[in-house]
Amino acid sequence: MGSSGINAEYMGSSGINAEYMGSSGINAEYMGGQIRLADGRPLCRYCREPYTMRDAPGVRLRELFCCRDCYEEYTIRSGSSGEVRKQLARVDGGVCQLCGLDCRRLFETARALEAPAREKLLRGSGLTPASCGKKRFENLLQPHVTEGQFWEADHICEVARMGGECGLENYQTLCVVCHKKKTAAFARWRQGVIGRATTRVGPEAAKAVPE
Repeated sequence: MGSSGINAEYMGSSGINAEYMGSSGINAEYMGGQIRLADGRPLCRYCREPYTMRDAPGVRLRELFCCRDCYEEYTIRSGSSGEVRKQLARVDGGVCQLCGLDCRRLFETARALEAPAREKLLRGSGLTPASCGKKRFENLLQPHVTEGQFWEADHICEVARMGGECGLENYQTLCVVCHKKKTAAFARWRQGVIGRATTRVGPEAAKAVPE
């Protein structure tokens, strides 16, 4: 059932015909990875509404989505880390939402420094081998360091807590130190849940806790 409610004939990759049922009573068929109406108009891959190709800018958008908003929402919800980070950088500006560290400014300052001076700057900003991990810290001292190494796109509600396939509202910018702390805290919480379930009900109950 599509949200636009359009009857369509769906052709899968196996070559077997199946029916795509909506509610508007318009026949359509599935061609080239997209459902199209009988008049040739495609249905947006995200909102499932029909649109005219000339109204959607960009080659990929013209083929699959009715507008840029639908394209961005689809790629975010389908787990595209590149799109999530791009949109999150636009919203948060590279600032950690827990401690307030301006990761973008730190990166821009750090990349212009040689390793000894950069290490001093990082340590002064709270980034140490202990706080962000030895391997991560070593990478931050490399000549070709990138902004993405200074922050993470964090799920506010973790995937294991049903936070997957979410929109941008469930993401936040965290510096690598805060992200490491939050990840560790969640791991402790999860182990506690498993431990209590095992104690009260038995080992089989632990299997219900998502990975």
